Formats: sequence, C-alpha cells, structure tokens
Amino acid sequence: MSSPRATSQNVLVHWLLKLQPTIENKLAARHLAHNGLALDDLTSSYFEGVTCPLAELGYPRDGKTGKLQVNYGLLTTPQGVPVAVSIFKGSTGDPKTLMPQVQKLREQFGIQEFVLVGDRGIIPQKQVTVLRETEGCEWISALRPEAIRKLISAGVIQQGLFDERNLFELSHPDFHEERLVACRNPDLAERRANSRQALLDATTEKLEQISRMIRPIRHRLENRVRAHIFLCMLACYVQWHMMEAWRPLLFADEDQESKATRDPVAAAERSQGAMQKVHGKRLDDDSLVHSCRTLLDELSRIVSNVCRCPHLGPDAPTFNKTTAPNPKQQEALRLLQAIRL
Repeated sequence: MSSPRATSQNVLVHWLLKLQPTIENKLAARHLAHNGLALDDLTSSYFEGVTCPLAELGYPRDGKTGKLQVNYGLLTTPQGVPVAVSIFKGSTGDPKTLMPQVQKLREQFGIQEFVLVGDRGIIPQKQVTVLRETEGCEWISALRPEAIRKLISAGVIQQGLFDERNLFELSHPDFHEERLVACRNPDLAERRANSRQALLDATTEKLEQISRMIRPIRHRLENRVRAHIFLCMLACYVQWHMMEAWRPLLFADEDQESKATRDPVAAAERSQGAMQKVHGKRLDDDSLVHSCRTLLDELSRIVSNVCRCPHLGPDAPTFNKTTAPNPKQQEALRLLQAIRL
C-alpha cells in the first residue's frame, strides 16, 4: 500500500510530465527561430539502483565506470539557453539521439528550417546522409580524424596554408555540396605535443574533481527519472537568466559584443574589465565581486521573522517582519526584476 506522501509525489510527477511538451513548446517559441541555430549534445548521469528500465550500462560521460546510467540530450540556443530535453536509455549511442531532436524541432515546435549544431559524435557522416534528405535542415559538425587525414593525403589541406591564416574554406568531391572549413588551433597543437601520460594524468584529475560534484539519480520509477531530469533542465533555464542579469555583480565578462568579432580559432580571452574583477575581487563601488553561489548566499540572509510584542502578554498576536535588504541585496533584486522574457 502506498503512503499519502508517495501518492502525492506520483500526482506531481504525472502533472509535470503532462506539462512538459507545453512548457518546451513555449520555450522554443520564445528562444528558437526559423532559419536559426539549435545546439544539441548528449550527456549522462550515473544511476543508483537496478530496477529502472532506463538505467543501462553505456559510455560513462561522467566518469563513473561500471555504473548503470541514464542518457539525456539537451537542446539549446547558441547562447546556451536550454529549451528541451529528451531522455534515453543508458546504452543509447550519440547518433541515435539526433533524429528525435530533429523531429521535435519540426513536428513539436513547428520550426521547418533550422541549422543543427553538434559534435562529431552527435552528427557523424552516416547521419549527414539522413540530414541531407531532411528538407529545411542544415547542420554544422566536425570531421573524424580519418576523414581529415584523407583530405591531407589528397593535398586538399596543405600545412603551408596555415602560415598565412588559421582558417580557410575548401571543397572535395567526397563531400558534395558541403562547405568544409579547415582551421589550425596553436593551443590545441601544443597540448597534443605533450606526452600521452601527462594528458591522462590531467584527465584523471579533472574526472576526480567532477565526481565529487556529481549527484546520482536514485529514483527507481521511469516517470520519476524523466521528471527529475526535466526539473534539472528548468532549473538550468532559471539559473541562466539569473546569471545573465547578474553579470555586473559577478566575475562574469560583461563585454559580450566582442564575441562577434573575435578570432573564432584562437583561445577565448576575457575582456580587460573582467580581468580587473578577477584580480582585484572588487567592483567599481569597491564592493566585493560575487560568484553565483555567494550571491545566492547573500540573498538568503533576507529573512521573514515572526514577531510578538512581549509587553502585550503571551497571547499577543504575531506579525511578520522581513529584514531590510542591504545595498548589494537591493541591487541583485533590482536586476532580477529587470529580466524580460
């Protein structure tokens, strides 16, 4: 027999999943446009338990080997605003998650012309053949190393061309009606010149850092797992807008216009104003620069106190009094109120 709490949770889960298509449709209408870009990628979370039908062994993107996992594909705008999430079994490979996202864009969101951006795992050459036959769908992806080596062997990509520029366009009969762009990233070349063991050691260190932050999925019912991941996506959506509004108060770079003109191959560099915040830890008004977490902690100090006047006796009525925000809290709240969706 289920408890009242479990029954209430099941009702909430059913309600949320029923609303998911409606919510995603509204987000797509707000943030995606015809003839626009849509970014897609697949990640996973490891799973504690063995009974959920979604939990299967697969490629552990979070570094938790030997654990069952659940995969989910996130669809975002070029700015990283999450719009929709699709959940897959843990053994599902990257390419198999692509077409469901394409169908969602066309059938659910009603966007007939778009450019899908994904890495070489999401959009391999086999999927390109399918996308080419999909009317109104274009794509941006990367070639696999063997295809790049073939272009070099054929003399299409000549190393000497990179002496004059780090980005140029080319064509080849094997890629009919496809636009190929070759680039050379000096920073990447330097990293690849390092020893294999040094790269493995650095990777291991990063994975250990990530594993300490990962929170596993512990639900055993499929609908609760789906609801859990969808709630995480909505939380990321809210956080994205909060951090955009709070850029002046955070270590975040406020100079976003320079992104449109910077070298697309060179490593991204923060603006002078952003570096001043990093090194000085102070804003122009000499107040401390915050991270998102510390700013949330600052706002959490605004509390509602239940008060009673003791001189009126123990039966005196109570009333609520909220603490007055300090200047930093006032500015953070003002910036949140300025968000327009």
